[in-house]
Amino acid sequence: MKISIRAAIDILAFSVFLLMLGSGYFLYTSYFKYKDSEQLVGYVEFSNSLSKLLINISNEKVKSDIYAKTQNSIPFVKLQLKSSRKMTNKSLKEIYKYKDKLDSLKNLLDQLNLLKKMRKKNDNFEDINKYFSNIVNMIIQHQRNILQFSYMKELKSDIDVSIALSKTIQRN
Repeated sequence: MKISIRAAIDILAFSVFLLMLGSGYFLYTSYFKYKDSEQLVGYVEFSNSLSKLLINISNEKVKSDIYAKTQNSIPFVKLQLKSSRKMTNKSLKEIYKYKDKLDSLKNLLDQLNLLKKMRKKNDNFEDINKYFSNIVNMIIQHQRNILQFSYMKELKSDIDVSIALSKTIQRN
């Protein structure tokens, strides 16, 4: 069977069209996967900043409680509290980078803005545990919300798998 030149050109043009269509689809899907992964990196960085803030707030809470209970009778407690406050302030600066990107941060930022007032109360030996507990709960809720995004379900399941594997390895 003989193929005419016109038919060969048509077949060649159609195969080039299919190749362009396939590569265009691949480019399209790759671009959106890249955008999703870029957004995911942003959320992971935000989650890391929240984790640092959670650690520093908890550390400051403990030292503030010790300071209030001892009423500055132990000399180094005030120094430890000041260093803890510096670390918390550093973590707060990281969180404030995200204030324009996430509307859900408004409540947490409002609570964090009260931190200076609460620190003054603590310096007067008042108990501010409820305030710190409220902040800690809000930070944990934000971290929980990050893991509930639909595109992060795969990451969440990977984290669950890695935690299960590490527990299994520790047992053995």
